[in-house]
Amino acid sequence: MTVSERAEAIFTTGSLQAPEFASLVGNIATAITATAKAQAEATGAQGSYARPLVFTATHDGFRLAAAPRPKDSADVELDFVVHDIDDVALRTVVDTLFDDSRSLTSLPYAAQRPLANAASVMAKRHHNFSVTLQQRGTDTINYSGNIEHMVGLITEFQTKRVVTETIEDVFQFDGFQGSSDTIFLMIDGTSYAIKATDEQVRQVTGFVASHGPELTLDCTIEQTTWHKPGRKPTIMRRLCAVSRRDRPRVGEQFTLL
Repeated sequence: MTVSERAEAIFTTGSLQAPEFASLVGNIATAITATAKAQAEATGAQGSYARPLVFTATHDGFRLAAAPRPKDSADVELDFVVHDIDDVALRTVVDTLFDDSRSLTSLPYAAQRPLANAASVMAKRHHNFSVTLQQRGTDTINYSGNIEHMVGLITEFQTKRVVTETIEDVFQFDGFQGSSDTIFLMIDGTSYAIKATDEQVRQVTGFVASHGPELTLDCTIEQTTWHKPGRKPTIMRRLCAVSRRDRPRVGEQFTLL
């Protein structure tokens, strides 16, 4: 059999009901498309990516392959940075579905729900699924389905994680909100809302009245992140302490001439 220059996955599924088969194919394809889109956005690609996969039914399963490359010389995929985005996405999703050393965190959040749905279809069947992952110029990988791994992916998708951390740093003040319990600080070039007590808001208001709105503040912030697979993490920031940064800290007052 001739191996394509594009990545392809050949699934052996055994006997499936039509709705199960459609759900399995559709969810895997959706996960691949979402992964390709996220990878393209991360590299700044604006051209064609995540094109419809090539689907072929086989006598004992199906085949999914990255679409042939377009011939348009102006296509952004010809840029070496994004040349193989669709190939990488297909391999990443299949690896995550079958490799028990991987978890849903291997994928962008938009791909996690469809992959968990695919794992659910596979976990309900007790015969072995298998897949051959191949591409010209790369090693061929053969996986056999591991029901425990499928169940693990489903459990992971249903599990929420809450992470709380304390951040102590210097931030640029960026204004108030209409309500009395929020101030805005610039964090990594973006303005974020920070919950604050009435006393803290009055404190910062006093800094603004005395020194103008161009304030640099020493802050201690409690940041809580809720991780729910399949969704973008939710982040809440609360101000624990604030003071005006009006003089250099010890060790910062000397500069090399």
